[in-house]
Amino acid sequence: MVEKNDLMKEVIKRAEELIIGERKDVFRPLFEIANQKGQEIAAKLNADKTIVLLGTMFMDVARSKAEAEGRVQDHSVMSVEVVKKFLSNFDLNQDFKEKVYNCVGAHHEDIPFTCLEAEICANADCYKFLHPKGLFGFIGTSVVHRGFDVSLKIALSKIEEKHAVLSLDICKQELEPYYNHIKLLLTDAVKE
Repeated sequence: MVEKNDLMKEVIKRAEELIIGERKDVFRPLFEIANQKGQEIAAKLNADKTIVLLGTMFMDVARSKAEAEGRVQDHSVMSVEVVKKFLSNFDLNQDFKEKVYNCVGAHHEDIPFTCLEAEICANADCYKFLHPKGLFGFIGTSVVHRGFDVSLKIALSKIEEKHAVLSLDICKQELEPYYNHIKLLLTDAVKE
C-alpha cells in the first residue's frame, strides 16, 4: 500500500510535469507567486495545502489551448477537464478530487466556492496582477508578444477583474494598497 504522503508527492510531481508540458508559455514567476501565496494563505486559514497547491497549479493549465481556440473565457472549464483526467490516474477519495475541481473551476468566481480551498485559490490568483511582482512580470512578458500600450490596457483590465474577485480579508489587507497605487499609475499610463 502506498502511504498518503508518498502518493501526494507523486501526484504533485506528475502534476508539475504535466503543467510544464501543457503550458509552454507559462511565465514561471506568475505561476510561482500564485502557488506561494496559496500555500501561505492555506497555512494561515488551516486549509488543506495539497488541495490548494493542486488548485493553483491547475487553474490555468488549459489557458494556452483555450487562447489558441479563441475560447479564453472557457479556460477554467477546460482546465477542470484536464485535472479530472489527471486525477483519475490516482487512488484519491472523491471529496478530495471535488475540492480540487472546485479550486480550478471557481478561480474566476464563475461558479460558487464549495470549499475554503477554492476561495483561497481564487484569492491567490489575484496576486498575479495585484502584487507588484506579479504585475511587473506580466507586463514584462506581455510586451514581447503584444506591445507596450496593449499590455498596459490588459494589465488595467486584469487588475479590475482580480480586484472584484478578492474576498478574503487577509488578502484584501495586503493587496488593497497595491491595487489603489497600481490603478492610479495604469490609468494615467493608458490615458497618454
